[in-house]
Order: sequence, then C-alpha cells, then structure tokens
Amino acid sequence: MTQADEALLLLSDALDRTVANPASSHCWMNLTAQTRAVTAPGLLEQLIAQVQARIPDSGLGGFYRAAYLDIVTGDFRYAGQAAALLANLQPRDQDRLTAFLHFSLQRALLYAADRPGLVRNLHAMGVPSLTRLTGYPADIAAAAVTAPAPPAGPLRRVALLAPTLLSPRHPPTRMVLDQAEVLARAGVAVGIFSCQETVLPDAAYLLGQGGDLPGRAVELHEWLAAAGPQIKVTVSDQRYSLMRRWQGMLPLIEAARPDLVMLVGLHAGLCAYLYQRYPVLGLATNSVAPLVPTDVWLTAQSALQGVVGDFWHAGLPASAAFYHPFRARRRPCGPAVARHTLAVPDGAVLMISIGNRLAEQLDARWAQRMGAVLAAHPQVHWLLLGGRGQLPPALADYAAGRVHCMAHTDAAMELMASADIYLNPPMMGGGLSVSEAMSLGLPVLSMADCDGGDKLGGAAVKDEDAYFAQLAQWIADPSARAVAGAALRQHFAQALDLAASAPSLLAACALAQHRYGLRRAAAR
Repeated sequence: MTQADEALLLLSDALDRTVANPASSHCWMNLTAQTRAVTAPGLLEQLIAQVQARIPDSGLGGFYRAAYLDIVTGDFRYAGQAAALLANLQPRDQDRLTAFLHFSLQRALLYAADRPGLVRNLHAMGVPSLTRLTGYPADIAAAAVTAPAPPAGPLRRVALLAPTLLSPRHPPTRMVLDQAEVLARAGVAVGIFSCQETVLPDAAYLLGQGGDLPGRAVELHEWLAAAGPQIKVTVSDQRYSLMRRWQGMLPLIEAARPDLVMLVGLHAGLCAYLYQRYPVLGLATNSVAPLVPTDVWLTAQSALQGVVGDFWHAGLPASAAFYHPFRARRRPCGPAVARHTLAVPDGAVLMISIGNRLAEQLDARWAQRMGAVLAAHPQVHWLLLGGRGQLPPALADYAAGRVHCMAHTDAAMELMASADIYLNPPMMGGGLSVSEAMSLGLPVLSMADCDGGDKLGGAAVKDEDAYFAQLAQWIADPSARAVAGAALRQHFAQALDLAASAPSLLAACALAQHRYGLRRAAAR
C-alpha cells in the first residue's frame, strides 16, 4: 500500500467512525486531523459533500458537523449554524458556549482587515445573539446574594473584570493592569477578578474540531510585588467548570463592595448579573463595544462620543459611548539593535511590523502589493516580528533575503528603534505596538477603522492606494519620515500616554454611575 493510499484509507475510516458516532467529539477531532492532511485535488470537496449527506444537521452531532465545516471551508455561515444549534442544546453547557464564543472571536479577528469586517464576521458566526445565553444565569446568581444593591456614591472601590489574566507580556492582560494602575494612582481601591474564561483545557472536546485554548499559568508575581496594596487580584481555579468558577467568584466581588464594575475585554460571564447591581463601564480589548450590558463603553472613535444605543443590535441595553483613546504606557527603550545583527545593511530603509499572527493575517493580495514595493526599492528591508518567526506564505515569492522574520522577543522596543518606518498591515489588533512605535517617534502607516488606525487619528490613511502612496514617499524622503514621526510622537504625548489618562477615565466612571442612578430610579 502506498503512503497516499494509506492516507486515503485513514480518512475514509475517520469519516465512517464519525458517521457512526456523530455526537462523539473525539471522532470529529480525528476527522479534522485527517482532513488537514488532504492535498489531492477535489478530495476535500468530496469529503465535505459526504459529511453533509451522511451526518444530520441537528442536535449535538449537528453542532459538531457545523463547527467542522466552518473550519474546513472557512465559511462563517457554518459557524452561524453551529451557534444556532448551540443555543438550543439542553442542558445548557456554559463551558461549551464560552469556548465557542472565544474561539469564534479569534477566528473573526484573524480574517478581519478592519472594524466593520470584524463586526460582520461575528454576526455571520452568530456570536452577538449567542451572548445573551452565555454567562452565569441571573436567577442562580440572585439566589446566592442576599445583600441589597448598594447605592451609587463616590468612586472609592472598583471591581475590574478580566476574562483572562496571563502575564504583563500578554496584551489583553496588560490592558487590565494598566487600568488598575491608573485607578490606583487616582486613589481608588482596585480588585481585579478573573474567572479565566478563555482558559478551558478541554475546549477541543467541547468544540469537536481541535479548537483548543490550552491552560496557561498566571505570571503576575513581579507585577503584584510592585503594584502596591491598593490592588488585589483574585483568579479562579482552572480545574473547575465555569459555573463553579462564577459561583465562587461572585461572593468575592460582592464582599469587595465595589462602587463600579469595569470590564476590560469583550465578554465576561458575570457581567450581565453585575449590571443589575452596579454601574458597569466597558473597555473591549479591540475597538468595538463589549458584548455585555454596560452603562458606558469606552470608544477610540471620536465620532461616537455621546451616542447612546445597542452597538451590536443584539438586544443589549442601550449604552453610552465615551470617547477615550486607548492608552499605552511609555515603555523604556535601550540602545537600538545593531542592524548587522539582523543582516540588514546600515544604509537600508528598514520597515518593521509586529504581530503574533502575521503569518496568517497577511493576505495574498496585499502581500503582492508589498512585493511590488520591495521589487521597486532594492534598498528596502522588512522585519516581521512576533509569533514563531515564520515567513508568511503570502510573502514566500518576494524579495528573498530582504524579508526578515523573528520570533517574539522582549527587545521589541529596541528593534523598533532601529527601524525607519512602522507598517501596520490591514488587520484588527496591533494597536499596542502602533502606540509604542509612535512613542519612539517612528512614522507609522496604518489604515483607518482598525485598532492601529484609531491610534493615529487623522494620520490614518483611508484606503490601500493612499497607504502605498504614503509608503513610497517615506521610502524616498527621509525628511518626510522625520516630520511624520515627530508629529506622531507629539500625538502620543497628548492623546495616548497612559500616564495622563486618569481624568478621562474618571469622567467615564462618573458618567456610568450617573446612568446607573437613572436606570435604578426608573426601575422603582
């Protein structure tokens, strides 16, 4: 038997096992693994047709079927089918619901070039409507709490909710810690509470297609030692189900007697219940509204200041948008990395881009235009920093020896300091690196309507033609680079420096408390 024949037989066997056991996640995981090895032309289409014909699209097996088809076809409509089936599965499994929510968010981000694209992706995947079912059930939560809802008062204590805490090097964790430090410096006592909702070691089995979010240890010891006594951190034990984690965390939040709850993230399972008892302020880790009830949400879009409504059109209570550009700390930077250590000539024009998933996010069309830039300008080199340091497949045919890839390193600031231009590809995410590049005075190029573009404000470009025209000018004209970099350094100091963000954040807290008071009065 040839190797190809053996692979085909293994694939056929995996399908037969799945047909016989459509509600068994391990069968779907095996089928997914065998499917990833398919390379023969037309075979994947035949396999998809067999799955659709032989396996019913209902019940738990139908959910696994839809999740599998989502992965192997890349068509988000199958994720939407999975969400619709998941909404009706009984008994309701909060671990499965939450694993699907966070896995879908990562998929939606990966294939979104801008904020409208992210919103479209999540709606196509059925995520906004599903969030009404995702979280600690209000009737169960209410039965565990006997104290009356506290009255609105001065801001003395804040409960910060974090879906997941990992380490200060993890950007969503860094956002939580930054908000905690700003509030603490303003004299507010802060409790950080995380149920580790994206850390579900059995997520692969819950979803049936290998979408695992592996457990990782929390590494905050050094940060906690320096944080001071005003900040306390409570993290759930990852061995328990989410229902048990929420059940254990709720009394601890109540005991902290917060005057306001602030969510830093897209979703947290306790938020819907806490909204009934406290003012809630939301800060999503991407530039959209949180997918939970809030009184106020922080937006990086100045045009939304004061707009009240349901951003997601998903049946959430109306929330007020508060313009608050997402801040970043001014990180220390040592001497710039010597270019010869990067195999980059001293006289080159060095561009840099940073992101853990650049290998997946760079699409072929945009990469082709970048390839044309490299071909037209032999003095240009491009450093891609992050992830495993792998060359994106979309760039494989361009400028050998002038596209350099490095895995994640703590020397990101020093590497940026050695560069001439920071490039933010069309994608969501990357806003933190854009801010850090601005703080160094680098000229930064980013499209508007995304996390990176929001940092630039009016300096973000509107379309790809403007993007590449600006890039060509900066490659040719060092003085234009210097002028743009100086302007962005000033913009960082005036609008993005975390150290100056307290007045804006406290004003948003006050507005959330005011709106909470209005809705409490209306409910009487």
